[in-house]
Amino acid sequence: MSTTTDVIAGRLAQLRSEHDMTQQEMSEFLQLSRGRYANWEVGFRSPKLDEIAMVADRLGVSPAWIVGWSDDRQNSVAVSGRYITAARHTIATNAGSARVDNAASDTAYSIDYLNRRGLKDPQCLSIRNTGDDAMPGIFAQGDEALIDRSQQTPTGTDLYAILIDNQAVIRWIERHPDGSATVKAERGDPWQTPDIGNIRIIGRVARIAHDR
Repeated sequence: MSTTTDVIAGRLAQLRSEHDMTQQEMSEFLQLSRGRYANWEVGFRSPKLDEIAMVADRLGVSPAWIVGWSDDRQNSVAVSGRYITAARHTIATNAGSARVDNAASDTAYSIDYLNRRGLKDPQCLSIRNTGDDAMPGIFAQGDEALIDRSQQTPTGTDLYAILIDNQAVIRWIERHPDGSATVKAERGDPWQTPDIGNIRIIGRVARIAHDR
């Protein structure tokens, strides 16, 4: 009977083969050292829970599938025909895996719509404004937003979701040529950081929905 470590090793090897990557390429994609990833794939060591969540998120599969608790690979919370939700409560960020307490599942998105927009299911996140009043007229309380997590590097000024105390909020981010950035809201003072890497950027806002 296989141990959990064996199952994780086998499924990591399977995922790497499916993505046609070498161990070096996979470790770079996951932002890990090659030795660390190789130890997981050969079963010398097992990743920690937050590392499993990060790997699952980046590769678009369920954490439960990686550890062998489920045969369902799907990382979307719900799938019905050609529609999905994107309420991922654990995501990978530039500072490691993190929980998103206001991930939302009320809206199902057509896969055809996502394809037309150039959005990939594993890189989408749906959030709801549950208490942030800093963006009136753009992202009011109760609104939902679809976030494209494949776009986490601002090049000018645009709307991005950022993570603050496990809440995804939407802000204007202006990136400056020297690598610094200014974060702005419709209400309140802007704040600056000398390194844009200090901001936990989730992704660019692709869609905002308002109820009446």
